[in-house]
Amino acid sequence: MRLLAALLARVEGYPPSLRPAGTTPGWTALAAGALFGALSHVALDGIIHADVRPFGAGNPLYVPGGFVLVHVLCLVTGVVGAAAWGAQIWRAGRQLAAGADRAAGCARGTVRRARRRNRARRRDDH
Repeated sequence: MRLLAALLARVEGYPPSLRPAGTTPGWTALAAGALFGALSHVALDGIIHADVRPFGAGNPLYVPGGFVLVHVLCLVTGVVGAAAWGAQIWRAGRQLAAGADRAAGCARGTVRRARRRNRARRRDDH
């Protein structure tokens, strides 16, 4: 995963907000993801193709017309996942912007207080 993050960091124009935020998944998460991906792939192929035999003899998963069903479900879950990811990135961007505005406000307030102190000192000196 670190290699992927390093490669993506070098892609020109790749938004930094889409890169991993300094954390990388552990080997357990990677192994679980690979296992889930492999098993779900076999299951989905079993639903779509009559000639796939995931359990040896026969295919109890096969559904006539399953090709369209599986692809529509994959499309829907992909759109929902992309929307959730986009919302997360948008929310993070708003939080960063709000934090920057607060920080700028603090800086402006500090500058204003310093100016007031300087004016008060000048009045006191005269």
